[in-house]
Amino acid sequence: MYIQHFYEYDGSFAQIGVFVVDEKYRGKGIGKKLLITAEKWAEEQGALKVLINSGNRDERKESHSFYNKMGYKAKSIGFLKDIRN
Repeated sequence: MYIQHFYEYDGSFAQIGVFVVDEKYRGKGIGKKLLITAEKWAEEQGALKVLINSGNRDERKESHSFYNKMGYKAKSIGFLKDIRN
């Protein structure tokens, strides 16, 4: 997790680079506790928002549901191009 500055307006946001709970521990509230702790840390750093990147693959649907339940909204789309020959 790290702090970044907004490009479009004043202020900063926290970005969670990787957020994973091992499958055998899911559904026990660990992810919720981790995310709440991360949000508190971000607030202490003066961040206005928290950003989590998550792929659009089918196996991510459960994660997306969790993020929605935690108050996060899907906001953007990313693009990736392999430039190797």
